[in-house]
Amino acid sequence: MNRLKKIKRFFIIFLSAFIFLFYGSLHADELPVTDQQEKPLLSWLPLLSTSLGRFQPDKECPQNQINDIQLLKEQTKITATVALISWDLDCQPPDAAPQSTDNSVTAKLKKTQIDEQLLQILAILGQLPDSEIEIKSVKLSSLHLNKDFPFTVQISKKQQNLLIRLSNEAMQLTVNVDLLTKDLRLASELQSEKLAQYLLLPTAYQGVKKGLLTVNYSANLARWEAGKFVFNSDGGVSGLAENIVMNMNGDINLLSGQINLQKMEGDLSKVNYAIAPDKVWSTPSVKLTLIQPARINFSEQINITTLPLQIRIGAGKFVSKVERGTRQGARLVSHKFPALLTRVKTQGQINNLDFSWSLSLANTTISGDLNYTPEVISGEVKKGQLFMPELIKALQGYLPAVEYWSLSKGVVNYQITFKYNPVTKTGDIKSTLDGVELAGKKEDIVFDGLLFNSVTNFKINNSSISIAQGKQQLKLTNLFVGVPVKATQIDAHSDAGIVVIDNFKTQLLGGGISFANLKIQPGSGTKINLSGLRLSEIIKYSAYPAVVSQGLLDGVLPLTLTAAGASIEQGSVFARAPGGYIKVPQDETVKKMTSKNPALSFTLRLLSDFQFDTLRAMIGYTADGEVDIKAEIQGVSPDVSGKQPVKFNYTHSENLLKLLESLRFSDQVTRQLQERY
Repeated sequence: MNRLKKIKRFFIIFLSAFIFLFYGSLHADELPVTDQQEKPLLSWLPLLSTSLGRFQPDKECPQNQINDIQLLKEQTKITATVALISWDLDCQPPDAAPQSTDNSVTAKLKKTQIDEQLLQILAILGQLPDSEIEIKSVKLSSLHLNKDFPFTVQISKKQQNLLIRLSNEAMQLTVNVDLLTKDLRLASELQSEKLAQYLLLPTAYQGVKKGLLTVNYSANLARWEAGKFVFNSDGGVSGLAENIVMNMNGDINLLSGQINLQKMEGDLSKVNYAIAPDKVWSTPSVKLTLIQPARINFSEQINITTLPLQIRIGAGKFVSKVERGTRQGARLVSHKFPALLTRVKTQGQINNLDFSWSLSLANTTISGDLNYTPEVISGEVKKGQLFMPELIKALQGYLPAVEYWSLSKGVVNYQITFKYNPVTKTGDIKSTLDGVELAGKKEDIVFDGLLFNSVTNFKINNSSISIAQGKQQLKLTNLFVGVPVKATQIDAHSDAGIVVIDNFKTQLLGGGISFANLKIQPGSGTKINLSGLRLSEIIKYSAYPAVVSQGLLDGVLPLTLTAAGASIEQGSVFARAPGGYIKVPQDETVKKMTSKNPALSFTLRLLSDFQFDTLRAMIGYTADGEVDIKAEIQGVSPDVSGKQPVKFNYTHSENLLKLLESLRFSDQVTRQLQERY
């Protein structure tokens, strides 16, 4: 707004000076005789033709000059040429008196003064004969310009019409004033690429491409402060968008600085914007629309009464550059994102802005508020609910993290509050999430009855976000990972970025599994307690599930977390007293297996009715899923050995992860066959 005041002041002084000169020439015989030393400017006015080498309209700014004025006064016409006007827009005289703190009084006084000046100027212009003025060069300078801004001026007064034209390679501006009706019309065309060469623009806008900006303004000088404007632009900016089209119109009050924006439409196509040195955001289109009329005041500082916008962003992608080493170089990783629709309503002063916003994505809308000051940015994502089946389905193809998920039901309730200090680059975020009755699957892992609650406080420090404190709980009715897992519950908390599982319990293989106080970080550990696992459930997933068995197993598995994953060393499992039995049926399958192996045949005969009182095993597990079991079973086989004790030693190694995967595959095939046949 301050820059506009500087330009306005230049034109007022410029126009007043020329009117004074012309009017003096026209009425030279009416001027009183004055002392030349007192008013040297008037000494040349009576002449029919006048030549003035230099004229300084503003004594406070001696660098502001009008040079080489040639004035020819005829009976019915005045013709003038000016070689050069040099003007420093940054040179401003000191205020003569302190400004009134009463804005209404100041505005009324300004209006009264300008009304009187306009009446005088219009009266003088009405008395002037037909006139032609050519200013061969005007050079404006300012700290806000890369270099001097030159242009030519043509002024024509014919009868009761005043026409002013300003032009150079970057602009064409025309002002037309009807001196009878006092109607004013301004029309301008600006070549954006050429104009940008003169302006000090932000880095993001220095790549302005060829384009056209047009500004039209109309008003009646009887109410000079109230006018209407139309703005249109069509061009592009390198590093932002291939083409940008913007259309606006509305009303403006020059005295109060009030703008009533009636229409605003923007369309950015082929957007490519670097949000970081190694990340580029691209989308085919961004459309901006003013939802309702906006009211903005630019008087002293920007004050927005209301500015409601809708922004529609087309589906696009983020492209990141990932380094792979000095020899291989970098590779590009692309992540797609779906179309977004956001609405933002802005109000407040430029240093204290309030935003109410909503974001729509995949039939889901979230909303919130944000307050901005130079010291603090604060706000919230309001309480809301996400319908997860629709959201997950819509995000597939865009977010790799949900690519293999499928949900049949469930919602997530949410609320987020935040505060950030842009000066210290620190802040806080509080997140509350509640998942209710989620059910579905990830690839071939199936679950239902998932409930969770999470209240987490985050800390912001520079560009990093870490967990400060939090409390979480998860409950899961059913989970199938190859074997059924039931009634799972996890209670956890987080402190200083470390997540701790306070309690874990679940039902597996007919018994219970639990542990406590496990920090999720390398080097930590806990003891997994096994209680009442049913031997019959374990054998069900063996190579020969027809074996009948009975017995309860307890145990302790020392769990350690490493950088590679979880591991178990010297875990122990043992049968609960009084023991149990194992019965291998002597069916055709067994007979075929043992027909050529007498030793195996005898062993399986012992196991046809084996009653054990001791069963113990040592178990090891590595991060890649390998399980090693060394078991010892002791008991009797009444039908084979009578009461004589029999002892078996058994070792087994297998990849547990692959076993569970095969069990899930087997279950999936079985269910498909059942569904089909």
